[in-house]
Amino acid sequence: MPIVIALVIFALVAPFLLKLYVTNIPGEIIGSIDGWLSFLGGYSGGILAFLAAYMIFNKQRTENVRPFLITEPLLANSNSKSCLYFLEKYDIKVDPNTYKTSDLNRDDTFIDFALKNIGIGPALDVSIFNSKGTKIALADRSTVFFQEFDSLGHVTPNEHMSWIFCIDSNLADKNGEYKEELTLKYMDIFKNKHTHKLHIFLNKPSGKAGISLKT
Repeated sequence: MPIVIALVIFALVAPFLLKLYVTNIPGEIIGSIDGWLSFLGGYSGGILAFLAAYMIFNKQRTENVRPFLITEPLLANSNSKSCLYFLEKYDIKVDPNTYKTSDLNRDDTFIDFALKNIGIGPALDVSIFNSKGTKIALADRSTVFFQEFDSLGHVTPNEHMSWIFCIDSNLADKNGEYKEELTLKYMDIFKNKHTHKLHIFLNKPSGKAGISLKT
């Protein structure tokens, strides 16, 4: 993108510099006015053609490696060793067997959750944020403490990652329902950023809960 911006600026500035040279520099002008106008027309057309070709090439290159993550309930593993949380504080412990937290103000409910990459290229640095902009935290079973990682990892094409997703049931309304829009972010190999919305819901009376890609 910086190359495109530099070329656009150069293409816009160069004709004005040339005009200043032709009109203000003393001495005999080499070539006719019509010749210079013809040169400027060809020059501008060449620059525009190059920019168009470059943008088409860049778009095709991006599409050829584009990842695409979807939620895939059938691939969710209820025995996953990783559990995801949105936390207000990190100085609490987690039970490595049940994933219940030591925070007495929480009422933990769990959902099996999996993301699959159906795109062509790998999805890098996968992260999830809630509506407050808080990044999701991953439970570290070896230390029974929480750790906020830079990302949840990478998902290669046709592969998936599975977690246990923890919801604080106390967030539910008076009818026992909780809904929130989450943001799923990741990058391709050219560091282009991709963003999708996830819909998470919980119904305490029925016990139903889930996470799906919002379309």
